[in-house]
Amino acid sequence: MIFDLFANEKIEFMDDDYKVFEQEIVDKYNVDYIKEEMKDFIKSIKEAQYKYVGICSLKVTSDYEMKVDCLYSYNSDPTLRAVIKNIETEEDLMKIYLNMKNIFDNSLSYVEKIIFVDFYIMNRSREIIKEKLRIGNERYSLIRNSCLIKFALGLNWKAIEK
Repeated sequence: MIFDLFANEKIEFMDDDYKVFEQEIVDKYNVDYIKEEMKDFIKSIKEAQYKYVGICSLKVTSDYEMKVDCLYSYNSDPTLRAVIKNIETEEDLMKIYLNMKNIFDNSLSYVEKIIFVDFYIMNRSREIIKEKLRIGNERYSLIRNSCLIKFALGLNWKAIEK
């Protein structure tokens, strides 16, 4: 719902690898902490989709572009609503969506977008993504870490530097 992703994985190549942070920049940040925060953050957003009626969300297209998509679903389960604590209002959720869209559209490289969507949203394995991008472990880690740091910086997360 929130990340109502593509059914057709047609990908248009973009030569923008220059946007990926170099290892020297990545080494300045506590990537392990950022990874854990990102998992919790994505989980909170996925859970929050059930909290509000008629919210707009981000949809990732087959070309890995984020588009705003409005939802009109309602879940009246009080137990589920009680679990969702991190996002207090619909306005908070919309601010997060708009900020994520801005980061996704303007800061991430093509390969960072693929890794973010495939790993964090679609829950695809590292091996599948590496095969899809035809990259090794070291390059995969650098791209993923660069992507995570960009989101952490853009979302103003605290205590991310070593």
